[in-house]
Amino acid sequence: MGVVIRLVRMGLRNEPFYNIAVSHKKIGLNKLPIEVIGVYRATPTAFPNQKEIQMKEVQLDFDRARYWLGVGALPSDTVSDIFRKFNILPKKQKSKSKNKKVQKEIVESSTEGLL
Repeated sequence: MGVVIRLVRMGLRNEPFYNIAVSHKKIGLNKLPIEVIGVYRATPTAFPNQKEIQMKEVQLDFDRARYWLGVGALPSDTVSDIFRKFNILPKKQKSKSKNKKVQKEIVESSTEGLL
């Protein structure tokens, strides 16, 4: 059975927060996860002295996140974006060309030297 890292919504109606949870792929979101490795608060909180600065809060256990990725757990898209911000996953490489044929030729030409 595959293991995934995903967000599970918790909290009140207008004040949600998300647990970053490790669970089995086919088990629903309401079931008990294997482990909760962090919390993500998506609603920005304003600081009392500074009205302009609003930040989203992320609490994450980096060691457990690296462990689960090393074991083979697949993160969801949002979780992988969070992991990229903290350099747990490598940044996406943006291709300069939008043409798929050109991208394929670039990949083929770069792999020829490795063989």
